[in-house]
Amino acid sequence: MSDREVLIMAFMGMFMIFFAVILVVLGVSAFIVFVCFLSSGLIMLGIRKKNKGIKDIRRPWYVIVLRVIGSIASLPIVLAIGICIYAGIANIVDKNTNLPRAVMSNDYVRAERILRRGADPDIRDRDGKTLLMCIVAHDAFTPDEGYDRYEYINDDSRSDEDDIEMMELLLEYGADINATVTDCGDESNHEYDENGWNSIYANSDHPCGNTPLIYAVRLNNADIVEFLIDNGADVNAANACGFTPILMCADLRLDDNGGPEIARILLNEGADPHAVTNFHQDITWLLMRNNPNGNELLEACIDSAL
Repeated sequence: MSDREVLIMAFMGMFMIFFAVILVVLGVSAFIVFVCFLSSGLIMLGIRKKNKGIKDIRRPWYVIVLRVIGSIASLPIVLAIGICIYAGIANIVDKNTNLPRAVMSNDYVRAERILRRGADPDIRDRDGKTLLMCIVAHDAFTPDEGYDRYEYINDDSRSDEDDIEMMELLLEYGADINATVTDCGDESNHEYDENGWNSIYANSDHPCGNTPLIYAVRLNNADIVEFLIDNGADVNAANACGFTPILMCADLRLDDNGGPEIARILLNEGADPHAVTNFHQDITWLLMRNNPNGNELLEACIDSAL
């Protein structure tokens, strides 16, 4: 047996002894409390029976002593209950605050441990984004309360494979791959009106209702797009303004280093090339909006599906 195993065994033995002592103390305390309060109650019941009709019956000193002893003996029980309540509250707070920190810093082991304890994989930040969206968008997670802000740690050691591994973990614990950004203000602004073409909502930059797949398209990341689709992402899910992933791809004028590949993936997986936004913008209009000269590869890819 190695020294490390000996230390582990010794630690486990000490822990078991400590736990047994705690149980004995709580058991003795509970017994004393039970005996003291039961005895004082029975004594007072007998005294009241002997003195029927007398309203003000004085408690004998020994009854008071029994109750004092019972109250003192209950302190370990009260302390244990308080510790359990504190641990429960701390556990809830820990799960809701430390999961975003672990995910955004790419701490897989810690994130898995917190999720195993019941943390919500779809917890949202104050902007209505889930952790899945923040990973895909390389965006920070800002909790609803407090001033913490968990930045997406994007150093040289973090790769798409790392992000995919973290997303797989979140999905394994029930994260919604088709969740949408919430809390985006007045929904009437998401529809066409006479001033629609001048509205910021008619532009694909607005995040309201975006899905993780839409964020992946915006980031021009074909690997993440393919991963999300393979895991059930809806290729025709539109955001609050009607932009589907393929419409987003067209409007962003993605360059030849990723745009055509993403468009092919989306179209091969059933994306609707005839979709229109809430502002009556079809895919051809979006392709031509900002660049009349167009992107030949992207346009050729989309035109082949029209």
